[in-house]
Amino acid sequence: VDIKKNPLIAKYIRMQSVGVPIASIIHKMNADGVDPAKIKSFENVNGIKSSDRGRSPLRQLNLLPLPPPQTLRRRTSVMMQKIHWRPVASDRLNNSLWASAVDNDSAINDSEVKELEHLFGK
Repeated sequence: VDIKKNPLIAKYIRMQSVGVPIASIIHKMNADGVDPAKIKSFENVNGIKSSDRGRSPLRQLNLLPLPPPQTLRRRTSVMMQKIHWRPVASDRLNNSLWASAVDNDSAINDSEVKELEHLFGK
């Protein structure tokens, strides 16, 4: 029996026709409790080899997971003005409010970012 003409597999053929990845369709078939022999036939029709047995459909189709996201840096929502300044002498710095400043991104809350955007945004 041709797998593509099987009425039990019609749902998955429609999924394929609208562009759902084969690996996702196979996962859905497993979740729906489709007979493993029918899943294997579906895999064979779609080019997943029997020699790949034991490998996940994502590995078989070379659909590797994305790398972990890099730590995101906080960005403003508007273009900021460029500010240039001269370095402050270290003796003046030690006696200023900057001497006790802590470099911690979490210390700046969203309302402070909005205020900075308002003051220095273009």
